[in-house]
Amino acid sequence: MADKSIEIEIAPSELDVFNELLQSGFMVNTKSGDSIEEFLCDQVGVDAKYLMERVKTVFLDSRPVDELDTAVLHDGSKLTLSGGMPGLVGMTLGRGSILASFRSGITYRGDDDVKEGAQADVNVKLFNIVMKDRGGLFLKYGINVKGSGMASQIEKLRLEPLAKIMSIKLDGNATSLDKLPAQLEAVDGWIRLSITSG
Repeated sequence: MADKSIEIEIAPSELDVFNELLQSGFMVNTKSGDSIEEFLCDQVGVDAKYLMERVKTVFLDSRPVDELDTAVLHDGSKLTLSGGMPGLVGMTLGRGSILASFRSGITYRGDDDVKEGAQADVNVKLFNIVMKDRGGLFLKYGINVKGSGMASQIEKLRLEPLAKIMSIKLDGNATSLDKLPAQLEAVDGWIRLSITSG
C-alpha cells in the first residue's frame, strides 16, 4: 500500500505530537476476517485486560460494537476506539451497556460478506484515554498516512527540540527532518510511518 516508509526514533515524552494524527485517522494493514480483538491483541499488542476494561466505546463502520471477538474487519473497514464517553449518550453507546437496547437498530450484528484471509486496509481513529495509553503501540506497529498528512506531521516535528528525535530513516536510509520535505515532495500516495520511543 505504501509508496515510502519512514522510521522515527523519538523520546517517549514526544509521542503526544502525533495525537492529532491518531485522532484524525490513519490506515493499517491487516487480514480480512480477523476480529477486532484478534487485530488489537495479537497484531498491535494491546493487552487483553486493557481492551476489556478500558476500551469502552468501539465503532465498526459507524456502528457500535459490543462483542469484540466476533466483530470482524474487512478491506475498507472504519474502526474507532475510545474510552468511556460522558453522559447518557456515552452510556448508551458503550460496550455492554445496560442501555444498549436503546441503540439496537444501529448495533453491529455481523457481516456475512467478509472474504477471509485477504489483505485489508482499515481506517482507525483513536480518542481520549485509548489514544493516550495505547497510541504508541499503533505507531510502533506501523500506520499508513497520506503524503499531505505526513508533510503536516513533519512540520510539527520540526517545531520540537531536535535533540528529542534520535534518528530518522526514509526507506531504510538515514535522513533528517530538514531533508524530508524535499524528499517527499513528489509523493502523492501513502507513506508507512513507524515510531519507536527509547
